[in-house]
Formats: sequence, structure tokens, C-alpha cells
Amino acid sequence: GAIYGTRGDGDGTNDFAETYMGASFGYSNDGWIAVLHYFISAEEEIGTNTSLTSGTGFGVDIGYMWSVNNTFSIGPQLSYRTFNYTKLDVAGTETDKDTSQAYTLPYIALGFSF
Repeated sequence: GAIYGTRGDGDGTNDFAETYMGASFGYSNDGWIAVLHYFISAEEEIGTNTSLTSGTGFGVDIGYMWSVNNTFSIGPQLSYRTFNYTKLDVAGTETDKDTSQAYTLPYIALGFSF
């Protein structure tokens, strides 16, 4: 499959926005789910004129889903993401910068079967 994600936070002064996309491969059995992701593109905007670009990375999602009915399920999920960025853009000036970021976030996952 494919994945496209976006995440952001901020108070109007110190804004943060992240976008990424890539390929996914997953497995589910008896309610358990595991999905591996490879991100072919990632970018992180920091403030109004600074961004980390030319990013790649990988991720893992692990969770458990309870069936609500034949088409809908819900459950907890833990997601790990790691990204490596090779460019820094400040006010339109791009420089080489090798930096990595990683995080783990909990989610409530919603599943639809069709």
C-alpha cells in the first residue's frame, strides 16, 4: 500500500509542520496489526521560513483492532517514525545538513473493510 501523513503543532510563533509519503506493507491476524513503512519523501517546516528537506525514513505501526461490525473496527496503535534530512532551507537559501529525528506516538486506529 501507500502512506501519506501530516502532523503539526504550534502557537502562531513557533509553528511546526511535517509531511511524509511512502510505501507500506502490513499484516493482520486475530485483531493484531503490524505495518512497515518506507518514506521516500519527508519535509519538516519549522517556523515561518525554515525547513528540513530531502528527507527519507521508515516507520512501524503496531496495534490491536476490535471488530465493531463486519466493516468497521477500532483499537489502540503505537507508531514509530524516524527520518533523515539532508538539506536545510532558511529563507530560500538551501544548505547541506545531515540531521535525524525519531518519535513514537500513540493513536486510536479506525479500520474499514470492504
